[in-house]
Amino acid sequence: MSAGRPSEYDPAYCERIIELGESGASIAEMAYELGCCKNTLTAWANANEEFLNAFTRAKMASQVWWERKGRAGMEKSGSEFQGNIWSRNMAARFPDDWREVKGAEITGKNGAPIQTETKIDVSSLSDETLRELAKLPVE
Repeated sequence: MSAGRPSEYDPAYCERIIELGESGASIAEMAYELGCCKNTLTAWANANEEFLNAFTRAKMASQVWWERKGRAGMEKSGSEFQGNIWSRNMAARFPDDWREVKGAEITGKNGAPIQTETKIDVSSLSDETLRELAKLPVE
């Protein structure tokens, strides 16, 4: 099928979408093959429990297909497996399971907030400026 105007839901799509997932198809490819857009797949899944189950299984099958391809590529002896490319592909396709999360948290002693102290050098201020500052309320 070709992409275009969204078609009506057909229960036969359940079997087809699982087949597509088992061949490693992306969600965009699944939608294209069923003649609809990605949002339509989500709408069908929200409206039909049978399709929701099939769509969920298809997405998992697609991830498994790609993971197996990567494992097979890493296991080949003498091949030039492109691990960085495969890893980036996996992170883009399956961010919930494959995206690398980096972060840093800075805390004070025993996880407490960092204590800060502000010091102002007033040695270069004139006597007049110091008197004016002395009149300001202290918070």
